[in-house]
Amino acid sequence: MSFDDRTATLTLAYSTYLGGSRGDQGDGIAVDARGNVYVTGTTNSADFPLAHPLATNSALRGSAKSFVSKLSFDDRTAPNPVLTLAYSTYLGGGGLDRGLGIAVDTGGNAYVTGFTTSPDFPTVHPLPAPSNTLRGFQNAFVSKLSFNDRTPTLTLAYSTYLGGSGFIDEGRGIAVDFRGNAYLTGTTNSTDFPLAHPLTTNRVLQGFDDAFVSKLSFDNRTATLTLAYSTYLGGSSFDAGDGIAVDAGGNAYVTGGTQSADFLLVHRLPTRKNALQGQGAFVAKIRMLRFRDRDAAGDR
Repeated sequence: MSFDDRTATLTLAYSTYLGGSRGDQGDGIAVDARGNVYVTGTTNSADFPLAHPLATNSALRGSAKSFVSKLSFDDRTAPNPVLTLAYSTYLGGGGLDRGLGIAVDTGGNAYVTGFTTSPDFPTVHPLPAPSNTLRGFQNAFVSKLSFNDRTPTLTLAYSTYLGGSGFIDEGRGIAVDFRGNAYLTGTTNSTDFPLAHPLTTNRVLQGFDDAFVSKLSFDNRTATLTLAYSTYLGGSSFDAGDGIAVDAGGNAYVTGGTQSADFLLVHRLPTRKNALQGQGAFVAKIRMLRFRDRDAAGDR
């Protein structure tokens, strides 16, 4: 059956405020297979609407806080469908915290990234030292939130800092694969940003700041969080990762901005679209080659 857009009508299934009496901003959104919406951002409101919050984050602490909210819409109650907060919580410590990206897995677990200046940011099963504490002025964070509908209880499956001793480490985009591995991108100016199996061309910070791409894996049996890989991505100027996606094969696709004329290019677009003209966007596909794959690919 064809669709005739001349007779189509655009409507709002729902639309709502989400916030308190101070400044609030949503920065990241995701949706699960059932149409539930997961939102993250930042709030200054002591009266931000909460529902089944994290036990450690049931009140506003410090300055602005990141928040994570899950909204559920029941359209079976028509003609008066109901929008509710399945859960809503602050996420942060005594400093400045901001949620910038969020993803959701097939089990309805939310994965959040952003940045924090809080030395008491809630950590659960964090990455090994030194990534289990705040190192520089501002570190990225990665938190996985799980909600038990029967209890109902919201908990942190894991939560960790990710960064070095520089001034800025900031998670901006996050994705999750069907196995629950989290893929993160953002920006860093830390020369000691945690690396694992980095790109051979990006083993060190090259410019004032570089984009980074990190894959985090959590072993439920041992409750251990590890970096499957982590790398800088950039050239000799300013680079930042802003968005990331992952395919069924675990390949990561990253986009952001660069001012680096020497940003690494591989199989680039045709002439006139393959050179930097001012500040440019970049798109990169990153894959992890196993030994058997490297042999087949000629170890490229």
